[in-house]
Amino acid sequence: MKNTEITPHCFICNRRVILWVFALAVLIITLLILLPAATVSFQRPNNTWDQTFLEPSQQIAVAGTPLTVAIADSHSEITQGLSGRERLKDGRGLLFIFQDTDYRTFWMKDMKFAIDMIFIRDGVIVDIAQNMPAPSPHNLPAAYKSQSPANMVLEVNAGLADYYGWEAGCTINY
Repeated sequence: MKNTEITPHCFICNRRVILWVFALAVLIITLLILLPAATVSFQRPNNTWDQTFLEPSQQIAVAGTPLTVAIADSHSEITQGLSGRERLKDGRGLLFIFQDTDYRTFWMKDMKFAIDMIFIRDGVIVDIAQNMPAPSPHNLPAAYKSQSPANMVLEVNAGLADYYGWEAGCTINY
């Protein structure tokens, strides 16, 4: 009798292995193609942002202190805010106007300078986040959630609220 080496062979098992390898290869290729495209769609290069909405368009007074503000009331303007800007000129601010009154969360993503955030409800300051720092390369951007519901938020250069003595209860005239 002849000694024959028996090699296990299962046609069905080999087919499963081939299908798994093929599916894994398709998944890896798909991720390599789609992941960079998805990442690019979430980035907002500064040179494509709307530069015109930050042009001062309205005069307001915060506790009697006059300010010239730009208005952010569309979704894209609210999302953009002051992100990516080099600075905010003295006596200027950005006033976010919302359609509803709710707790507001703001964060310092892509900010290049520190600001004060003044949360306003129906023309009265309800909360202030002072000296919100621009993120450093090694830290996540700071975030702040208002302590009271607000329908407007005013962003100004850091220290302005303290300098003028703004606090909860002060009025905004516009």
